[in-house]
Amino acid sequence: MRALAPPAGFAGELITPDHADYDDARANFDPQFDRRPAAIAMCRGESDVQAAVRYSREHELEIAVRSCGHSVPGYCTVEGGIIVDLSSLKGIEIDADARRARVQPGLTAGEVEEALALHGLVAAAGIESMPGYVGLAIHGGRGLLGRRHGWSSDHIRSARVVTADGEAIIVSRDEHADLLYGLRGLGSSFGIVTELEVEVHPIAATITGGPRTYGPDQLHDVVPALLAMFERDVSDNLDAMLTFFVDGGATHLELLLLHLGEADEVERELARLDALAEPLNDSTARVSYPDFLNASEHPPLERFVWAEQGSDLPAAELAEALLELADELPTSTTPGLPNHYLVSEPFGRAFLREPDLPTPVPRRSAWNIAFFGAWADAAMDGAMNEWAATSRDELERSGVGNGIPVLNYNTVTGPSAVRRAYGDEAYRRLQQLKRRYDPDDVFHLNHNVELPGDGA
Repeated sequence: MRALAPPAGFAGELITPDHADYDDARANFDPQFDRRPAAIAMCRGESDVQAAVRYSREHELEIAVRSCGHSVPGYCTVEGGIIVDLSSLKGIEIDADARRARVQPGLTAGEVEEALALHGLVAAAGIESMPGYVGLAIHGGRGLLGRRHGWSSDHIRSARVVTADGEAIIVSRDEHADLLYGLRGLGSSFGIVTELEVEVHPIAATITGGPRTYGPDQLHDVVPALLAMFERDVSDNLDAMLTFFVDGGATHLELLLLHLGEADEVERELARLDALAEPLNDSTARVSYPDFLNASEHPPLERFVWAEQGSDLPAAELAEALLELADELPTSTTPGLPNHYLVSEPFGRAFLREPDLPTPVPRRSAWNIAFFGAWADAAMDGAMNEWAATSRDELERSGVGNGIPVLNYNTVTGPSAVRRAYGDEAYRRLQQLKRRYDPDDVFHLNHNVELPGDGA
């Protein structure tokens, strides 16, 4: 691997293999992706991003873009190329009166929510604090605020973007308006976002949230009734994630709840859950939203896989299918800690309604079903990834899944999956943006759009 000198005009730090911090700098959140880049360009500002892009093109080096490093498919690292590292870009400007925030890509979702909470505001984000907010938002973004506020990408209003030729542009309804469509759901395929302006929303100082755990003898009562509630008659203030796992040789359910409503509505809707069964453990409490987000983290393991797709089954049929799938979960190979999980999330009206500005994000699934694996031993990589992919594929074959990958998860990879995720009409529009803004396919380590060819 040839030695590289710093790019002209680059004020950050270029970390190459001979640097004492190289191994730490190249380390990925998921160590499955143990790659050795030619350099990591630690950018201090937008001009550094421009210099790094131009330099990479001049030297014909593949570009990976990393903000907080939580790309489940490993897109944020590269073998022999350059990582454009945005982790130091941590600025945020909040206009509480206008309910807008300008966010740089080095901020995690937790950091964004903590800053907004000081103003009584919240951004539609994911289910954990660690991933980067900007990276999440420009790829859809599904979280437990979603039944009220919809996709994270629905709230994007403008952005600063470094293009494939190293130019910095503003993308808004007034400038490069065509690209705003692409940024609101597939932003990384067209450039590097250095700042995102988003609409934010009021939130109470405390909300009701946390996990409840149900035992194996309760699932056949709880799961059908719970899904029926979400299908028909709970408010958009209540959201949930169902996670099935095997513990002590038996299947359990963790129900992660978030309720944004006033006390009387919270009491009324949670009372309906209380009537189904008494949970083995109940950790729901009044907490701040940032504290809720900080508590919702992955298991204490190092390696991860998600494999998922949407489902349109009626609640009763889905409940039956989930219970069967949960009974088939493998017993953990990690003593005292489950490592095979089945996850389901109810979508709602906010996820399905059309936004005020166009977006490629699909509005097609009523539920999400995902297989999640977490483990520590590198020798298990192949088996765990195969389990997740095989389980996912069986969903479609059995008719439980609808074959549509869900944004922000692992399986929106490759042209076929990306096309299925966004749909043919949106995909064709995204292809035209790719041709205009990245005709050389410089930014392809992402949920990439295939450049249109003859007949495309």
